[in-house]
Amino acid sequence: MLKARPVLPKIEDGRVQGLQQLIEDGIHLVVEALLVLLAGFPTTGVVHDVIRSIQRPYREETVVLSALTTA
Repeated sequence: MLKARPVLPKIEDGRVQGLQQLIEDGIHLVVEALLVLLAGFPTTGVVHDVIRSIQRPYREETVVLSALTTA
């Protein structure tokens, strides 16, 4: 079965396709930046709790449990 191709306006040098690619790349960059930002929040929380656990008298189990319960 033949699939229908989307009909794009005919403009010289593929400007529409280039613009679509540029917009798509911009959307990907925004989504990637948001994912990196959102991944940083729990990471900083875990690091903060581990450092706080290490600064006082500690046992290894306390540090591990602190990291696991924060994540």
